[in-house]
Amino acid sequence: MGKGLGIDVVVAMVIALVGVLLFIGLITGTLQESLTMLYCGSYIRIAGLMPSSENPSIPDVCVYGKPLETFRIEESDNKKVSRMMLSYIISCWDKVENLRLEKDYACYELVLTETVVNVNEGNVSHILIKEDHCSSIENSDYGCGAKDQIVWAVDGGVINTQKVLLIYYDYTNDCIMVKG
Repeated sequence: MGKGLGIDVVVAMVIALVGVLLFIGLITGTLQESLTMLYCGSYIRIAGLMPSSENPSIPDVCVYGKPLETFRIEESDNKKVSRMMLSYIISCWDKVENLRLEKDYACYELVLTETVVNVNEGNVSHILIKEDHCSSIENSDYGCGAKDQIVWAVDGGVINTQKVLLIYYDYTNDCIMVKG
């Protein structure tokens, strides 16, 4: 009888421990991340097995690792929009450095609600040099450090009427891309 009771206690302790670990996983978000990784891995494997003329689209959560953060910029002044753009660029760079990513990573989608005039890499770099002194990120195209860590991939090089911009980390070139 003593043996049976000992096994029951051990089983109850294991069940309690698993319950506590699941609870902690739910609170900290690690369980959600694990389930997302499991879902994405399974989805991609199954999609690859299906015969079709074109590849099925992969959900955003699998491409970026999380839903893309979208922010609205409700400003039309060139200097203010340039300063906001720089803050998102620096924030993206900080995220990438903290996460030590070895793949492309989309940080932000910016939605411009107003028409802006002549926001370009030069404007953003001028603010970077004047206010940040190139301490957060470098942009050698404008005399700010030795590396070109900001690449402006905006149609025509100038943001005038673009309404949606993407700020992302390009792992291959080790830079933050501004694409519109």
